[in-house]
Amino acid sequence: MGISIGYSERTPDFNPTASKASNYSAVNISRTLSLQSNLVAVDAVLGTMTLDWTVLSDTACSASLSPPCPSVNPNSTVDFFFDANTLVDQSGQIPSDNVPNIPIFRHNATAVYSSTVRNSLAAFRTDLALFSTENGRSSLSTLQRYPFDQYTAQIFLFAQDSQTGVPIGLNIIQAYGVAVGFKTTAERTPYRGYDDVISELIIVSRSSLVQTYVIIIVISVWLITLLFMFTTISIICGYPLEVGVLVVPVATLFAITQLWASMPGAPDGFGAIVDYVGLLPCLALMSISASLTIGALVFAHPDELHLPFCTRIFGRTTKKLVDEERPFN
Repeated sequence: MGISIGYSERTPDFNPTASKASNYSAVNISRTLSLQSNLVAVDAVLGTMTLDWTVLSDTACSASLSPPCPSVNPNSTVDFFFDANTLVDQSGQIPSDNVPNIPIFRHNATAVYSSTVRNSLAAFRTDLALFSTENGRSSLSTLQRYPFDQYTAQIFLFAQDSQTGVPIGLNIIQAYGVAVGFKTTAERTPYRGYDDVISELIIVSRSSLVQTYVIIIVISVWLITLLFMFTTISIICGYPLEVGVLVVPVATLFAITQLWASMPGAPDGFGAIVDYVGLLPCLALMSISASLTIGALVFAHPDELHLPFCTRIFGRTTKKLVDEERPFN
């Protein structure tokens, strides 16, 4: 059952919604490049999302033609432009709201279809910056909200001929990849009515399995803490217990911290909400319980322990309770 639930609720592959740049006809597109997008990783601590892009095909070129790209100037290339403000590394550019004019990748179609094998791979990588979410939910864009934190990343990509400046159409025909522990959802955002621009808003959040696991861990830690609190009350009130019980709360103090560290993608140190509602109060209560348990068994004889507090609560001494529980002695 656990395997079936885990498999059915696994994080789906990255899947942008835009199969092509736009549906608008403001620009006449006579040439289109098909792309493949691969989600490599998401790092909420560094605030980055890494995507790999690969040029798969070109409508102006075909290996069966001679020459392969009859309508393409052999001296021209296709320049890919990305909004530098959405990238982590801006390559020394001054942030502005101008149209990007420094290409992030240069594609030479004639070299790809030529007989030489010395040309480089038609692929490039982008490290997108994670921003606050929109629609009034920007308070979720912080590690303090783990595992319910949420971020956005913006894909803004267009291409044009390096010599003529003619827009080149872009088409994402393949997309895959999973960021471990994260769920990505793409929303189509056509940009300014242009036909040659891919504009995608990627919403990044923790996967449902991660959120469920964290909730289970918090509930389990509280149940263990309450169990040791009741055990401590029993020892203080004079109920005889095995000496081996002393080892359990002390060992659990270290086991809980290790269990807490196993939460996927949890921020280092303390500061998240789950720390304040789970780990910190439970560690404090378990530390107090362990101290009282050790003190009760070290400084008092368990068979003759009489505490006025327990006597007032139960109306009789714990010594009589012990004798009643041992009728054959």
